[in-house]
Amino acid sequence: MQFVSQGAEALCGYKDTALLASEPDWVDLIHPEDRPRVQALRQDAIEAGERFELQYRISNNAGQTLWVLEQGLAGSTDDGDAIVEGFISDITQRIAYEEQLRLQQEEMAHADRLSILGEMMAGVAHEINQPLTAVSTYAQSCLRFIDPENKRPDRLREALTKMISEIQRAGSVVQRIRDFASERVSENENIDCNELIVEAKQLADAQARMRGIRLQLQPAAEPVCVWGERVALLQVLLSLLRNAFEAIDEANSEAQVKLVVNRVDDEAVQIAVIDCGAGVADLELDDLFRPFATQKQERLGLGLTTSRAIATSHGGRLAYSNNQNQGATFFLMLPLSSARITEVVVVVDDDPGVRDSLSMLLESVGLNHRLYSNAKDFLDEVSDIPGGCLVLDIRMPGMSGLELQSELRARNILLPIIFITGHGDIGMAVKAMRLGALDFITKPYHEQHLLDRIHEALAYENNSRKQLIEHDELVKRISALSERETEVFERVAAGQANKFIAYDLGISERTVEVHRAQIMKKLGARTLAEVVRIRLESQRPVSEPVVSQSRSEAY
Repeated sequence: MQFVSQGAEALCGYKDTALLASEPDWVDLIHPEDRPRVQALRQDAIEAGERFELQYRISNNAGQTLWVLEQGLAGSTDDGDAIVEGFISDITQRIAYEEQLRLQQEEMAHADRLSILGEMMAGVAHEINQPLTAVSTYAQSCLRFIDPENKRPDRLREALTKMISEIQRAGSVVQRIRDFASERVSENENIDCNELIVEAKQLADAQARMRGIRLQLQPAAEPVCVWGERVALLQVLLSLLRNAFEAIDEANSEAQVKLVVNRVDDEAVQIAVIDCGAGVADLELDDLFRPFATQKQERLGLGLTTSRAIATSHGGRLAYSNNQNQGATFFLMLPLSSARITEVVVVVDDDPGVRDSLSMLLESVGLNHRLYSNAKDFLDEVSDIPGGCLVLDIRMPGMSGLELQSELRARNILLPIIFITGHGDIGMAVKAMRLGALDFITKPYHEQHLLDRIHEALAYENNSRKQLIEHDELVKRISALSERETEVFERVAAGQANKFIAYDLGISERTVEVHRAQIMKKLGARTLAEVVRIRLESQRPVSEPVVSQSRSEAY
């Protein structure tokens, strides 16, 4: 380090003079879990001479863990020495607020599920009462069949079998309710939308019958699967069904609601909830997705707001339209699982025993995988690998694991790599990590440690892919602006007032206001802060989908 401001002491508890003397070195303050990533990304920025932005944890002099944001410009001196200029700020409170917001969103979603469940309880009680009534009747029949004067062993066996079936039926109702009422939603899984609407009908059917409403299902001709949280998507459908039931009650119209699954194309599926109610009034359009905008005193007003958030988090959207004759249709649009990149764990190892054992391990936890005995065979098929991570042996005949890693980087194939080796070579480990490897594991390894690293690699790669999709979407929105709108957008995002924008562009302030309104609409932004965020996010480089380690650099 060549210069440190006096503000460093307030941040980390060490005086600027101590940090300049590397007592301690700033790198040593970085959390061990974050250090490899920070060093690697900073090194990449230095080599490219680019601006960078890093978010990571440090341990201060008091032993507290803080979140910091490091922003800087990397380059080199005339002598070729690396140099970085920038600043580091404490964002611990911001991170805490973000986590608090996430928890509040989970609580809101849970509150909405409980609200839905509360309205369904009368119907649920009926659903449970039906099998219990049957069980009671079967039990009374059993007592008669075991009477010495009326022994009917065949009928007794039949009654007991049906009792078990009815008990299981009641148990399944209770389990569905427990799952739906849980504070935490389910894990991501592959979900057949045809099965999803059946589950929704099972939960909502009793309520529909009590209202005299016929709930019809129209599944797709073949299975159509999406990747997501089953309980969360079920919550969206039940919320839409609840609204449909109430719309029919208010309109006193034909008592029919349809749940329809349509495969839109090779990339998307549409689940439609079609009612014959009063439709959506023009006055309600602006408030349709706003929280707490309900006119019903018994409601929280979170249903459609939460549903739209769930749809968005699944890479989809929630839309609506009034039907031509009567009622409204709400559409839940979701990307098909087949449209999403299927994650694959690729194993390249020349030892057949290692390959076979890894195949069995990956199969036991439900991970898709492919096996290769050498690097060449893998490279011949690498274009068919949609996404995931690599588990590579470092020493192999022909092309080694390190040579394969270099070849992949040369081809700009940036999948996370986990090296496994029977030779604990520190030099190779350092080289592999500097080139972007996630980890370097020595054989024999603990299977859970390897699985943890594989799941971490898949999660990181998936997150990087998601960031890329979001980045492309923002760029697409901006590119939809006209030339004049783009000029106004750039100035608005830079913080210029309308009158200065009008002066710069030689137009009236009123014209600027019109352009701003159009910009907000096209970008999907509701506030100026969102406009600024969209601009910053669109300019931010998308990070490589790897977690890497590099050598420490003076800073």
